[in-house]
Amino acid sequence: MKNISKYVVLFFGVALFLYFYDMFMPKSVLYFVVGIPALYISTVLIMKTLKLQKIQKINPELK
Repeated sequence: MKNISKYVVLFFGVALFLYFYDMFMPKSVLYFVVGIPALYISTVLIMKTLKLQKIQKINPELK
């Protein structure tokens, strides 16, 4: 169940990123050139954050 919740949080984080990115970024070639790496970076940050929270629950003295 926790594994599924991680992917649900990831899905909503990506959807929220794409929503705001679409609102503020002008539509041109840069839309895709900037969007794909930015989406990748935001996904990696969400995954690292969720992994760090899991590690801290197992071993609280790690920061």
